[in-house]
Amino acid sequence: MGFASDVITSGFSGLKNTKALKLILLYFIVTVIISSLTFGIQYFFVLPVMTQSASSVEIMGGVLITMIASFCVSLFSLLFGVAISYLFFSHALNSKGRKNVPLNLTQYVLYIVLSIAQCLFVLLSLFRPKYLLILVAAIILFFLGVIISAVGGFISIIGSLLLIIGLILGFVYIVVIFSNTMRLLFSDPIFVESKKGIVESLKASWDMTKGHCWKMFGTLILLGIISGVIYLIAVIPLIYYMLQQMFAIFLSGIVSGGSGVGASSFSANSTVFFLSMIPAFVMPFLIMVSTLVITGMYDIISKGNKGAKIVVITEKKITPKRSFKKKK
Repeated sequence: MGFASDVITSGFSGLKNTKALKLILLYFIVTVIISSLTFGIQYFFVLPVMTQSASSVEIMGGVLITMIASFCVSLFSLLFGVAISYLFFSHALNSKGRKNVPLNLTQYVLYIVLSIAQCLFVLLSLFRPKYLLILVAAIILFFLGVIISAVGGFISIIGSLLLIIGLILGFVYIVVIFSNTMRLLFSDPIFVESKKGIVESLKASWDMTKGHCWKMFGTLILLGIISGVIYLIAVIPLIYYMLQQMFAIFLSGIVSGGSGVGASSFSANSTVFFLSMIPAFVMPFLIMVSTLVITGMYDIISKGNKGAKIVVITEKKITPKRSFKKKK
């Protein structure tokens, strides 16, 4: 428990850094911009179609514009998320006295490819392909069980057994996916710190984390609990307001047949928008802490420490040995 508590404490302490606060503020500002664009799309294109009598052509046009605008906003959010993740890891490495490769266009594109490669290596278990047979067997047995069960009669029992075995193997492979995720957790800081390639970074993380998965998993679970409680506190006002509005709409529907619901939709959405800024402000802090924690584990394990205990070395007085020579 000492490893987890020390690394997490160090992660939260890293929020005092000025550079960390600047990155968090940047993340929050862009989040507000993205949320404003999403809100604007709903207000200008979705609500007019929903609240007014519109023709099918107008409805299709509104839906098409909404889909294109939403796709553009989502793409921008994704591309910014990749960039801010790189900057977060760069700061986390600097806070540990480590250097980082500056972010440029080439490094940015490679970092995107690294993220895609991480998903493929985790899902397909490419560093230990024999475990992929579990997934293949699970899929075959599952669909075979579904087909046989549909036949009916006594043979459906065999189909049910195959279905159950397939589901069990599927759950086993989920455990493999979690294990793969832990083994490749350090590929981000390795890539940001060094000039290694994508596969080299993944392989370095895989080799470095061998024998440390449970320790890392326990740390992330503890961090997840703490972050979850903090985020839940931040989102309580939003949940309370939405439940209050749903209850008011329900009562309005009972009393007056639902009249007045459309008129309050914009005010409700605007209030939801402002209340959603509270968890949106908290989220960058939690992401920065998780980045600092991952980098902290990477720093400890890469240096060969088997724990996070701080060893205090005290100076000992060393008495020089005297050489006694026999007098002639």
